[in-house]
Amino acid sequence: MKNFLLGSFVLILMFSFGESWAQQRTISGKVTSSEDGSALPGVNVVLKGTTNGTVTDIDGNYSLSVSSSDGILTFSFIGLKTEEVEIGSKTVVDVQMADDVQQLSEVVVTGYSKESKAKVAGSIATVDASTIEKVPLATFDQILQGQSPGLVVTAGSGQPGTNAVKVRIRGNGSINGGNDPLYVVDGVPIGSDDIATLNPNDFGSVSILKDASATAIYGSRGANGVIVITTKSGRTDGSARVTYRTQYGTSQLARENFKMMNSTEKIAFEQFVQRGPTAGLDPNDPDDAAELDRLRAINTNWRDAFLRDGKTKNHEISISGGNQNIKYFTSGSYFDQEGTALSSDFERYTLRFNVYANATDKLRFGLNSSLGYSLSNFAPGQGVNLANPFAAAYLANPYEQPYDPETGELVTGNGRTGSNSLERLLKNTDKQNETKVVMSAFAEYEFIPDLTLRSTFGIDYTQEDDEFFVPPNTFGGRNVANGNQGQYSKNFYRDFQYVWTNLLSYSFNINADHDFGVSLGMEAIDNYDEGFGFSGFGINSKLPNSNSGITPGSAEGFIPTLGGYKTSSSLLSYFGILNYTFNQKYNLKLSLRRDGSSRFGDENQFATLWSVGGSWNASSEPFLKDIDFINNLKLRASYGQVGNQVGIGNFQSIGTFGSVSYGAESGLAPTSIGNPNLKWEIQKQANVGIDFGLWQDRISGSLDFYNSITDDLFIDTQLSRTTGFSVIQTNAGQVRNRGIEFSLSAEVLRIGDFSWTIGGNIAHNDNEILDLGQVSEFESGTSIIREGLPIGSHYVVEWAGVNPANGQPLYRDKEGNLTSVFDASNAVAKFGTSEPPTTGGINTKLVWKGFTLTGLMSFAHGYSRFNNQTFFQENPNFAQYNLSTIMNTMWKEPGDVTEVQSYAYGRQFSSKDIEDASFMRLRNVMLSYNLPSTLLSKTKIIRSVRVFVQGQNLATWTKWTGFDPEDDNNIGQYEYPVPKIYTMGLDVTF
Repeated sequence: MKNFLLGSFVLILMFSFGESWAQQRTISGKVTSSEDGSALPGVNVVLKGTTNGTVTDIDGNYSLSVSSSDGILTFSFIGLKTEEVEIGSKTVVDVQMADDVQQLSEVVVTGYSKESKAKVAGSIATVDASTIEKVPLATFDQILQGQSPGLVVTAGSGQPGTNAVKVRIRGNGSINGGNDPLYVVDGVPIGSDDIATLNPNDFGSVSILKDASATAIYGSRGANGVIVITTKSGRTDGSARVTYRTQYGTSQLARENFKMMNSTEKIAFEQFVQRGPTAGLDPNDPDDAAELDRLRAINTNWRDAFLRDGKTKNHEISISGGNQNIKYFTSGSYFDQEGTALSSDFERYTLRFNVYANATDKLRFGLNSSLGYSLSNFAPGQGVNLANPFAAAYLANPYEQPYDPETGELVTGNGRTGSNSLERLLKNTDKQNETKVVMSAFAEYEFIPDLTLRSTFGIDYTQEDDEFFVPPNTFGGRNVANGNQGQYSKNFYRDFQYVWTNLLSYSFNINADHDFGVSLGMEAIDNYDEGFGFSGFGINSKLPNSNSGITPGSAEGFIPTLGGYKTSSSLLSYFGILNYTFNQKYNLKLSLRRDGSSRFGDENQFATLWSVGGSWNASSEPFLKDIDFINNLKLRASYGQVGNQVGIGNFQSIGTFGSVSYGAESGLAPTSIGNPNLKWEIQKQANVGIDFGLWQDRISGSLDFYNSITDDLFIDTQLSRTTGFSVIQTNAGQVRNRGIEFSLSAEVLRIGDFSWTIGGNIAHNDNEILDLGQVSEFESGTSIIREGLPIGSHYVVEWAGVNPANGQPLYRDKEGNLTSVFDASNAVAKFGTSEPPTTGGINTKLVWKGFTLTGLMSFAHGYSRFNNQTFFQENPNFAQYNLSTIMNTMWKEPGDVTEVQSYAYGRQFSSKDIEDASFMRLRNVMLSYNLPSTLLSKTKIIRSVRVFVQGQNLATWTKWTGFDPEDDNNIGQYEYPVPKIYTMGLDVTF
């Protein structure tokens, strides 16, 4: 019996071990990034509900022994979304992990510091590197279009590399002062005019600071918002990555709305109104009739002569790596983009080197440096100008020919709009070379735990060299005012700014419930700006495009003109920041800054700017923790005042003198009158907001309400002419901006390898002039600056149609009465504003296996612009140029019902020329594919390969009949239109 029990026990034990051994198996696989397919080292792989786990190696591989076929593997890593996979009967489990946007944005860069997103009290939007990268635009500010509520970006020109971009954050807060936001790159403030020399692919993140709690720490420069750019910094996992990116593409004219007359129509019109080049030809004369027949047969397509499909290409290589003690990022890039107009293009070369090092446990160093060089060739004569190819392409008569059919030479001369403009485009030179250096170096020492002193020194250096040349043996050269023998101009500009910032920071906690962060800082900024230029005339045709060909000066009028300037300004600041958090739920932020500027007089040199903000992490409260679908709910509120000193001269507080001449004598005379009482524009801002995340952030968003009032506006006040000056700049008046901003993102579908995310944002801004001080209104171009109206309000005589009885144009007077008399004093402000009050964007992303499809749309609603293009194309006064086919509907006899008056009456600038410019634009569509990591792993070298195709500015829906509804001013004037761009690209990481 004993032996039987012992044998039974041994059998049971053997069976148990055998069964256990049969269930024990090894699960292996590889973890890669869903963004670029690269291997992910250090990922935690754990059998859910147990402590059995491992981590992936440097190649993303893992191996784990498990004892159950019903288990779930959990894959987790900081900054990535946690993935769970049922094992089932699998022995190989490969996983792709996506960026966790919420985790990645847990730390928000505000320029002087980094703040936990959970503790932020201000209104801050962030744009990460994946959004900025690969968009085929030379300037990153255009890439921000539609990305954040309250941020309005309009491209003023499609000229590659142009700086004509208008950026507004929460509207216009100033009338004569600047309204551009402050740009800060790695702690260095830079000018908005030279963004094009920076490589957007070097940016790691962009923070858009909108309310006082976020911007007040920038004091006198924060009234218009702040855009903080942080460049990439390297890796800390001990590995190195080499990435090569390339793009090739083409650009095309996006919209061609104008339908112009052909030769037969234009000649018939000229014969009817007896105006224009063919008006003097008599169709009853055989010779004239033959000439008319010859001209009717020509029909030149001038758009083909002036315009083209441009090419775009980009090459870039970057290296990032490092460990816990040192990390680095370096890159080099070449960007080349041809414009849609001949002879217009942009080239950019950039180099970057960033390094961070821990010298000891207490001492750290860092360097961020970039060097950029750009070369731009501009199409001549922007605006309503016959040198402008986009004007000449439509205004040139179709019966003109650019080249002599026998000699093949350009035919130029008086009356030839097309060939004269084409000659300028092909032979004139208008180019700009720019060198840009942005560099910041810091040293940080930790005296005791959490008490650090950081000293940062940064420079922003810009050098610009412009050249303009008109050859003497051209039509343009023979019409140069100084001597009629060409012109050569050279202008040189240099701007140097340094910033030195010292920041002492201490963080501590009391009883684990009270967290404090205190920072005290000092900052000094000096700016030096100088320029020099000359224009020479009487160019020697044997020495073209050279200053050595300039005639030194003679009685024929070849005397060169010279000019130059040198100026400087300084800013000295002291500031402090206090952050306090109680129980990880209640957050308070206080900031105080004292700014002193050299631009103001002694009595008003300093201003005190401040803010107070608080937030409540309501989702951490016990009464909300039981609501499963709410994972994040935060309420925010802030109030403060920020300043503005942009828009006045460096020496506005004192009178200045300049050189003058009287006859043959030269001397000095007052050139401006100073105002020692001039002081800062001060903007008071209030903001309340809510951030939310539902169902584990499957749905997330934010809602903000704001109100800001700018006091002490820079206003030109009228003076008695007996003073010798007409105006003096003073502080007077108020402008208010108030509005609402809403953003929402939702992962609407997630099935296996497929996911679909959609998001959007919308903002409405109500702008109103509250006070103007000395007056209640004044005209500004085609606008009226009037109390009670928004900035940009159109001011013009109202159009009332055409009298069908006699073809006479009709208008309305100020009282609304019908009149046939045009009187500019009857101008009224009832046609809206050129500033869009409602703006936003819509985005979507679909992911399936290695494929990713993204799309972005942006829109603006509720604004209008003058279309000066139609004023010229629908005007019999300009019959010497080509006209729109609409002119075929011109009134000709009693009873004609039309909007085009008789040619017997002059056309006036009226509300007829105002058009609704609201638009919806398909901004970007991109399809990409990541090659499978299992395939690439066999190479032992290549980590990831990504191929993509994309289109930019693919479609625009608008009532605007001009080139581009989103131009940066209130009048359409044949500006260089923004093109469609199609590109294909490749990213390879080694």
